[in-house]
Amino acid sequence: MAKKLIFYAEDDQDDRYIFETSFTRFKSEVDLQMFSDGLEILNYLKADPLLRPDLIVLDINMPQLDGKDVLRILRAMPAYSTIPIVLLTTSSSPVDRYFAQQFSAGFITKPMDEAEMNKITSDLLKFFD
Repeated sequence: MAKKLIFYAEDDQDDRYIFETSFTRFKSEVDLQMFSDGLEILNYLKADPLLRPDLIVLDINMPQLDGKDVLRILRAMPAYSTIPIVLLTTSSSPVDRYFAQQFSAGFITKPMDEAEMNKITSDLLKFFD
């Protein structure tokens, strides 16, 4: 079976480390590509229009281009309109959750510890079932 490709855009280095660490046990199944902000992930995708990640995970609060803007842009592009996208954020706002639903995206509040992150990792992998 081919590895699943996950893109993760997150400006906080500690959060990127926690996310990456939680996927370590799935290295044989998942190829994880990390980006430091929304503009970086969009530029990467635009540079290779044939690239189709299996899942895109976005932080909401990022400099230059936040996760909501990236989500809007990706959903307007036919090539990415049906790819699973999840907003992973510190926000627990119903407004942010509703925004994600309007763009057919998942919404997960960031974990407070490693055990919660491991649970979220398992939940993210369910997008491939």
